[in-house]
Amino acid sequence: MIYTIGHRESYRRGLAEMQSTFFKLGKGEYKGEPYAGGAAFSSWDDAATYLVSTGHQDDYSVYGLMADWEADTEQLEGEPFRRLLRDAQIVSLP
Repeated sequence: MIYTIGHRESYRRGLAEMQSTFFKLGKGEYKGEPYAGGAAFSSWDDAATYLVSTGHQDDYSVYGLMADWEADTEQLEGEPFRRLLRDAQIVSLP
């Protein structure tokens, strides 16, 4: 498992309604535009630290992604996180 951050209310709703079909988007196209893939972190601590650095911890939370750090992410120059290469299932964390 790897980690991501997401808008708390949107993710709660998505997890409740879609359960096993709620995904963070990977690299590809979104609404006809190139998309680099969702943000991914190797640890909960890294994701939480990044979230605090953005100042959005009141509205966003850390979530799990059913993906492999080495196989399913890539580092883009200048970004403090990696990007998903494929869609990954989002899971709630305790």
